[in-house]
Amino acid sequence: MRHLLAGLCLIAASAAHAGLALDSQAEAMRVLRLGVQALGPETAMQGLKSVRRDYLEDWVDIGQGARPWSGTPANDTLPAHSGFDDSVAVSFLDYAANRYYESIRYADAPDDYALVVEAGTPAHAFQSITYVRERTFFSEHAAGQRESERLRRFRRFPEGLLRMALDRPETLVSLGTIDEGGARLEAIAFSDLAGTLTRLYFDALTHRLVRSETLRTHGIYGDTTGDVVYSDYRATGPFMLPYSVVTRVGGVPVARLVIRSIEIDAAPQPEWFKPPDRPVDIDASPDVPAVELLGSGVHLIRGAYNLVFAEFRDHVLLVEAPVDEAYTRACLELVAKTVPGKPVRLVSTHFHFDHLGGVRTAVARGIPILTTADAKRVIEQSIASVQVMKPDELARSPRLPTIEVAGSKTVLDDGSQRVELYDFGPTPHAAELLVAYFPAQKLLHVADIFDVLTPELVIAGVDGVVMAERIRSFGLDVERIVPMHGAPVTIEHLRRGLAIRRKYEEPSR
Repeated sequence: MRHLLAGLCLIAASAAHAGLALDSQAEAMRVLRLGVQALGPETAMQGLKSVRRDYLEDWVDIGQGARPWSGTPANDTLPAHSGFDDSVAVSFLDYAANRYYESIRYADAPDDYALVVEAGTPAHAFQSITYVRERTFFSEHAAGQRESERLRRFRRFPEGLLRMALDRPETLVSLGTIDEGGARLEAIAFSDLAGTLTRLYFDALTHRLVRSETLRTHGIYGDTTGDVVYSDYRATGPFMLPYSVVTRVGGVPVARLVIRSIEIDAAPQPEWFKPPDRPVDIDASPDVPAVELLGSGVHLIRGAYNLVFAEFRDHVLLVEAPVDEAYTRACLELVAKTVPGKPVRLVSTHFHFDHLGGVRTAVARGIPILTTADAKRVIEQSIASVQVMKPDELARSPRLPTIEVAGSKTVLDDGSQRVELYDFGPTPHAAELLVAYFPAQKLLHVADIFDVLTPELVIAGVDGVVMAERIRSFGLDVERIVPMHGAPVTIEHLRRGLAIRRKYEEPSR
């Protein structure tokens, strides 16, 4: 009898638990359906073929500006500095054929611009980059990337998000009602096909989608959120759609889309999904970083980010700890295998977040850092951040960093090896930016100001112009250039890239 009663109690408890889960799902579905109706008739939403948006993008990634941003963010205000102001863009989401097309025109001047295209279908996806009228750079996305690339674009706008949520009813959960800035919001959550948990916040009065949000671990901010805020809803065909879209990280706005027009069930251009004619293939970075000898105790780690390290008598100098803990750990292991038994000293070239993504790992291992004043501030912010969702080495064993600020020229020379660090700033990319020059090898290692997609076609951007001037003003005898992004080249490639750029410069410049 005791076993029978225990079994009945277990069944009752399970039923009660199932009841709570079903109640939460039912409430979330109620909120979702109201949100769909606020956008337009559900039949129109389900029958939607495509949406084309033409917009201006004001892009201001706080981790990519000229200087670190500081201040109190407002929901609709971008920081004072910016990257590409009002870049002209097109987004085409083909819901019927499950494909997408995006183009954005980045311009430094009317006759000095690049057109970047991302396009994907279930069978293939690619990126192309065209500088004015030069041949187009082209790279095909790997099959494993196609779904994530598609989902990232289709979850950017409300109709895509709500369609995804309707297709995943078993993942819906109600998060209740919250008060935010005087507004009452109803919150739900769902998981997409990639397993990304997204929270959706609807205005309790209008039922319009106000914000979508995901939790994330950030190398600088630690445990934080990324969200997209929707406003300025207008009647568009059978729908009410937002004409202002602001993307934020940790509550700080990083991009704003000012939508100029929206066309429902627009027809795509036939060439959008075709690879370009006579493309120049982008050299693919190695999947796994590997070491190459550059000469006289100087080594290159080829990978998604190209790092250089140099052997000194009592230590190894490593330039950069980028991306994240995994990438930096792999690079530190390669250094230890190549030059065993010597401690590492790190150079961080500038404050941009992707280039400091692995600095916490270096600090956890007691590696001293030589960097710029701006980067020092951001590194200290990163060290102080809370990393609980995915604790890294530093979160498990906290310690304080050892950071030294480099000058305009810093010479490291022990008689066996010489490395000269120069601050090439200010550049359009960053106000302070260290480069490493190896005089014996006549080698320059640079981050971001000179990317080489392929040696077959090298184009120097505005940063490349500054870099060439700095090489001249510092009197550096450079024969080889190792960019942190792309393939190593010679100084002649830089000259050719500058020559291409001069073809399109305005006469007044």
